[in-house]
Amino acid sequence: MQFSKNWLKDFIDIDLSTETICSQLTMAGLEVDGYEDVTSKITGKDSIIKLDITPNRGDCFSILGVARELSVINNLKLSLPNISSIDGSFKDEMKVKACPEGPSYFGRTIRDISLNSKTLPLIAERLKFSDQKLIDPVVDITNYILLELGQPLHAFDRDKLRGNITVRAAFNEEKIKLLDDQELVLDDSCLVISDEESAVAFAGIMGCKESAVSASTNSIFLESAFFKPSAIRGKARRYGFQTDASLRFERGVDYKIQEIAIDRASILLRDTVGGRFSEITSSTLKNKLPKQTKINLDLEKSNDLLGTRISKQVALRYFKGLGFAPE
Repeated sequence: MQFSKNWLKDFIDIDLSTETICSQLTMAGLEVDGYEDVTSKITGKDSIIKLDITPNRGDCFSILGVARELSVINNLKLSLPNISSIDGSFKDEMKVKACPEGPSYFGRTIRDISLNSKTLPLIAERLKFSDQKLIDPVVDITNYILLELGQPLHAFDRDKLRGNITVRAAFNEEKIKLLDDQELVLDDSCLVISDEESAVAFAGIMGCKESAVSASTNSIFLESAFFKPSAIRGKARRYGFQTDASLRFERGVDYKIQEIAIDRASILLRDTVGGRFSEITSSTLKNKLPKQTKINLDLEKSNDLLGTRISKQVALRYFKGLGFAPE
């Protein structure tokens, strides 16, 4: 993963050299591949920081995650960008249904959008710095949210969906054609997103060609979901490829951020392509979400193992900053 250093300033008020930031991230257990100084046309002097995120650090597969680490290290306040909700002006009759392996699913219909609009300059520049190709305003914004918050999103052409949406296991030998024209034959270990006639996405990995957004799209259905890592892990690689979405889902995304990501994307879409927004529809199987577990920590033993002298007061600050609730 690579990103603009200045993007971190949307989350934390940090004024450190790129070299210092990279050193701090290295000592926090993240693999830093290096950095490159660049000049942003919008934010001025900048750097592109390149990280090699290991499988155990899915929490840092986003600007939010990296900023959280730096906020704790430097005792800075962590803030989120504008994520106020948009009130729906109409109710879409579509219903959605989650499943045990994909226990949380949120969606929203947006009608009367203009794909002739241009991606906002700051978003376009940050995507380029992150080595992402610009495609169209809708895809660009879903890619932006993936990088910013770590939550993959997908946009379907709403008018191509037939009936309600269900997260389900694929049928044995179910055939799908992906956005990149790959044709796959799935089995029941794979998850799909399906309308009432057929699969419209390889869940957590890639959408299908038949339901794709195109230049003639007027309405979209925006998806934000949580899939269990075990349901996604290794599925794309089985077919010889990998995607930015599957990299995150198989490492584990935050299971509480799906609606936040929809709201954040909705604000950016409204400011870019316009449109009318439906109410958010959702389905969550709460008893299938990850369980929060209490862990006993022996701070003295931890310091002995690490060769550190972290006090109880500092340890409490670290844990609180990382989002835990230490007792």
